[in-house]
Amino acid sequence: MSDPTLPPSLAAELADLRRRLDALERSPRLPSSSIRGGTFRFLDSLGNPRFVLGNAKFDGTVGGLTDAYGVFTYGDGGTVIAAAREGGRGQLYPTSPIPIHAPAPTIVTSATFVGVYESGIQKPHLEVVSVQMYVITDAATTGEVRLADAYTGTTTAAASIPAAAAGYARFEWLHPAKCGLYDTRPARLGSLGVDVHARRVTGTGNVTVYTPRIAELSSLYLIPTATTDGNPSFT
Repeated sequence: MSDPTLPPSLAAELADLRRRLDALERSPRLPSSSIRGGTFRFLDSLGNPRFVLGNAKFDGTVGGLTDAYGVFTYGDGGTVIAAAREGGRGQLYPTSPIPIHAPAPTIVTSATFVGVYESGIQKPHLEVVSVQMYVITDAATTGEVRLADAYTGTTTAAASIPAAAAGYARFEWLHPAKCGLYDTRPARLGSLGVDVHARRVTGTGNVTVYTPRIAELSSLYLIPTATTDGNPSFT
């Protein structure tokens, strides 16, 4: 018997290594495997993440066992370019609204909000509505424009339009329909109605609202400044 206090010889180490390799080569290949929880990160040659699979936080970083399961794809610079997360449709089952344009702008003189444009989408797959529309006010006349969800009655904050102004009212709305990556609750199958409301606040002139130039679904990854009040602005 060899003395255990002495280091093994190189020959013995090589023999043991060969035995282990032979045993590994004779082992049957694993047809499938699974784990319960955890996260797998696929890195490029520089150590940057390119794919993340498993428990992940909303931004795709590795999460704990209580975080939702997801699949994230990264582009250059660590930017998430595709994502699907448990409890959210992500980019599955996409639908595209068909834009409908009025032949002329709508003139508003009401002191209370009135609907001027309507749209909607079933089961939106993304969580942000981005809308831009051209608005003109007469001299000594101010107005307000907002968005509303026809199904829930939820409205955004209003974009204030000063007197004798001409410019774009913009909204970045984290909409109330429970779909998309933002909301992690299950069974989010609600439809979304995107309506444009406008009113005259002061003066006796007209508030003229044009058909939205942009009205689209987007993601918090693309528009991180989106808020539940619509983040309204006018420039």
